[in-house]
Amino acid sequence: MSVVSPENALAPRPFGPLSYDADGVLQLSGVPLAPLTAQYGSPLYVYSAAHISEQIQRLQTAFARLDPLICYAVKANMNTHVIAHVASHGVGADVVSAGELKRALAGGVSPEKIVFAGVAKQPTELEAGLEAGILQFNVESWAELEALNAAAGRMGKTAPVALRVNPDVDAHTLAKITTGTRGNKFGLPFDDIPALVSQMEALSHVRLEALAMHIGSQLLKIQPFADAYRRLADLTRHLAEEQGTRLQRLDMGGGLGIPYSPDDGSGPDPVDLAAAAVEHLGPLDLPIIMEPGRFLVGNAGVMIADVVYTKNSYDHRFLLLNAGMNDLMRPALYDAYHHVLPLMHSEVATVPQDLAGPICESTDVFAKQRLLPPLDEGAQLAFCTAGAYCAVLANHYNGRALPAEVLLESDGTARLIRPAISDEDMIAREQTL
Repeated sequence: MSVVSPENALAPRPFGPLSYDADGVLQLSGVPLAPLTAQYGSPLYVYSAAHISEQIQRLQTAFARLDPLICYAVKANMNTHVIAHVASHGVGADVVSAGELKRALAGGVSPEKIVFAGVAKQPTELEAGLEAGILQFNVESWAELEALNAAAGRMGKTAPVALRVNPDVDAHTLAKITTGTRGNKFGLPFDDIPALVSQMEALSHVRLEALAMHIGSQLLKIQPFADAYRRLADLTRHLAEEQGTRLQRLDMGGGLGIPYSPDDGSGPDPVDLAAAAVEHLGPLDLPIIMEPGRFLVGNAGVMIADVVYTKNSYDHRFLLLNAGMNDLMRPALYDAYHHVLPLMHSEVATVPQDLAGPICESTDVFAKQRLLPPLDEGAQLAFCTAGAYCAVLANHYNGRALPAEVLLESDGTARLIRPAISDEDMIAREQTL
């Protein structure tokens, strides 16, 4: 797990809406967090609409020369209220299931701004996308092309297709979130694309409109993007010049990373990403799609948890929390780092402590030897950068409730956007069968 330098142990996020006020109270976009747990309970997810808006505007400004269609990756945070806020900025959606498609539509995303990705779309999912009239299906295998052709034929439609290319580019990110190298399940081999394009002519109910690419998530370096864009541009030119296939647009995917630790600085600048896209994709003069997820919502969110007990065991001091790996899976899943801040600032010297939850698994540990004040039972902590891939991965393991979610509107108003879902709720569903 990542280690943060002692001088940064209690630093607010270097890039995001967290700060301590003059009284030492932790705020998200200027709204004190502690009163929200009194109203909505703990653990609790809280998101800043203002920060999401700022991130969208950063991308739109950086990419002004290309004016891409931004399609929010719904898998990062699928709450329909979050989707609706994103859609209010004219942003579309990148979905990977029929469920996410339904959520995007419920959030007000226009069907013509929806891209449907994923390696194993079922026939009913393909039909749902066709019925909705989405912009394109990002197809990842010949078998999927045949299934899509059959579904479109049954419905008397022609399906718009983007072939997802696996460029075999090292993304320089975690192995478990790399998607663009050989051996990954995603995409079609780069060298197979020309032949596949020719074979598609035999399928009368699909129409090639684009090439798509996505090499991984949480990329902190621009060079892998540049390498992938160059290959995408070369392939686009080859199809046009050698096969007479002219595309309508290109899908450059997402994956731009964000800082999780204060020692990460401000993270990569979208201006640099835009420069790489302009250099390699700009000369093709084709409309561009981009699919950010984490970049828009990650730093907009926190998860608040309470210290239930403290415990000294051998040479470790434990803070035992009311939140577990069922509420925030990323540390157990990826050894991921989340910066942690007390809801009340303290000038007491920090000491190494292990943060663990109530789940009966040895992996239910958020951090080891994390530098924090020696907090007492009843203290509250905020897990930073919890707006993406956190609530969406939460589950009911050990009969635990799902935390509530709250959205802070741009005017600072707190709005409950999902109540806590208890095990009693789940039992009631089972007993209705």
